[in-house]
Amino acid sequence: VAYHSSATARESGKPLWAYEDGPWAGDWYGATKLAKLYNRSYIEGRMTRITTWSLITSYYDILPLPGSGLMRAVEPWSGHFEIQPAVWAAAHTTQFADPGWSYIDGACGYLEPSGSYVTMLSPSGEDYSIVVETMDSPYITIGLPREVAFRLGGGFPAKPVHVWKSSAQEQFVKVATIQPKDGVLRYKFDSETIYTLSTTTGQQKGGAELRIPPSTQL
Repeated sequence: VAYHSSATARESGKPLWAYEDGPWAGDWYGATKLAKLYNRSYIEGRMTRITTWSLITSYYDILPLPGSGLMRAVEPWSGHFEIQPAVWAAAHTTQFADPGWSYIDGACGYLEPSGSYVTMLSPSGEDYSIVVETMDSPYITIGLPREVAFRLGGGFPAKPVHVWKSSAQEQFVKVATIQPKDGVLRYKFDSETIYTLSTTTGQQKGGAELRIPPSTQL
């Protein structure tokens, strides 16, 4: 996966998009790669749209790149499908920003010693979302959380911030609501995890799992 774009493209003044990009896997491994792709493609390449291939695996496993989709639906005779972790990696961005939101360049970057964050602001300036991924962490073997402090500038509202989390064990779960104090937003992040901190509300995981038909043989 490449996060870079050419200098010519970045200097063109045109929106930069990436097509047929992605980890080509829907499991947790794919989710971690997708989280890095979304964040780092903007940090390094200023790409604001990632078109992922494929969204749904609906073809035979004997074909090239088996299981490339964020979801899996290979039984048209039964209607069975699988909602995989990579779907929720995408949701950490797509459910917390709408078309028209802007990345804030001075609030996007890398965490030390690993991980990245991007910040998006609504057109009105009334809401913002910060997407954090802590992949490739040297702390994974000892499981130490890291506290990160985000200093909010004058253009950011002092509203409560809702925290959503995805890990290998459980995806897209709301875990906290925190209040910035003295213009600083603090939170402890686990290793190998995806987070979104947002002033927006209304996100949901949906109830499709309750309506999945059982898998059967043809």
